[in-house]
Order: sequence, then structure tokens, then C-alpha cells
Amino acid sequence: MNRYFEPIKIAIITFPFIAALFTLPFMIFQYKKHGYINKIRIGVLYTLLLFFISAYYLVVLPLPKIHSVAAMQKPITEYMQLTPFTFVVDFLKETNVVLNEPKTYLSILKERALLQVVFNVVLLLPFGIYLRYYFRLDVVKTVLVTFLLSLFFKNDYISYVASYSRKI
Repeated sequence: MNRYFEPIKIAIITFPFIAALFTLPFMIFQYKKHGYINKIRIGVLYTLLLFFISAYYLVVLPLPKIHSVAAMQKPITEYMQLTPFTFVVDFLKETNVVLNEPKTYLSILKERALLQVVFNVVLLLPFGIYLRYYFRLDVVKTVLVTFLLSLFFKNDYISYVASYSRKI
């Protein structure tokens, strides 16, 4: 469990520097445009930045060692889901659920394939809330932008693995 808190600690440490870099120009722009600084908008922007930093670090950190990426290229890519909705196939392969027997349904909650999907949804849930209530996007746009963010995380991790495997 500690390995999940480590990226969040790093995010909290780097947050003030990144927040200053992004919010200072926003505050200057808002002051010149409106003549005042809306503290609620700045607070929401701060929490959105903290979410982005934490989510990015949770996905990317801890970075694997260079030698382990090159040596274990096949096993790492074996667990990557590069095709959308592969989790459905994984779920059907891994579960011991019999549709006719409801008492086997409880075992679904302990399956790795289901937990991965649930935690991915939980990771992106705050972003959907920001888009829906703060930026006032409709449901379709919110789902689309959240899906694009998930592709960004996946693409960033894949490019990291590919770049280090080329260096070795």
C-alpha cells in the first residue's frame, strides 16, 4: 500500500512549484480582465492541478529501473491493455462465475480484472466531476474528454517503456 502513497507524497511536494507556474499567469489574466481575483476559481484551479499531478504520478510513478524494463519487456507488455475494452475478455477468462449460481457472484469482487477497471474509474472520477460541474460540460463531452485523458495516461506510459527499451 505504501507504493501507492509514495507518488501522492511526491505530487504534494512538487505541487507548489507547478501550481505557481500555472496559476500565477491565470491570476494576472483574471485581474487584468475583471479587476479582481476570484478566490474560489483559484482554489478550484489549485485542486484541479493537484488532481492532475497526483493522477499522473500514480500512473507513471514509480518508474521501473531501466534494466528491468529492457529485461522484462515481454512480461510488462503482456499485462498492458492496448486494445479498448480488453478488460471484458480478461474478466471472462479470469473469473469462476457461473451465471446460473448467484452465490458465485461474490467472487467477482476479488477478481484482478474487475479491480483494475474499478480503480481506473475511481482515478478519473474527480476529473469528470470537475468537467461536469465546474466547466459545465454535458455528459457526452465529459465522457469523451475523460476517455481522452485515460488514453493520454496509457500513451505516456507506453512511450516511457518504449523509450527506455530503445536505450538499452
